[in-house]
Amino acid sequence: MEERMDGPLRVLVVDDEPLIRQVVAGFLRIDKHTIEAVGSGAEALVLLRAQRFDLVITDRAMPDMGGDELAAAVKGLVPRVPVIMLTGFGELRAAAGQRPAGVDLVVGKPITLAGLRAAVAAAVGARGEG
Repeated sequence: MEERMDGPLRVLVVDDEPLIRQVVAGFLRIDKHTIEAVGSGAEALVLLRAQRFDLVITDRAMPDMGGDELAAAVKGLVPRVPVIMLTGFGELRAAAGQRPAGVDLVVGKPITLAGLRAAVAAAVGARGEG
């Protein structure tokens, strides 16, 4: 299971805002990760059932299925896959000190390349320790 720790990852990016999906996917592609990007939790679950991913990055506030619910579903399907949740500043303050079930790391928006790299390293590294 550890063969992908030092190389490119297969990452599923879930955000209902196309621009944010593009930015996050673009940042990840700089580091040669393979990306699938979808706009809803339902689409994400279809892909998770059909393909193998090393990491899921999801928005918290989405209309059909929130990131909290998606993270719990991810852990039900593939418990070892880390989940990073992106959240806006207001939501981040409201959630201060708490991490939703199924979420390995909460990262505030707007995301930067350096911030995303650090989050990916932390989430994937945490998986390796388990």
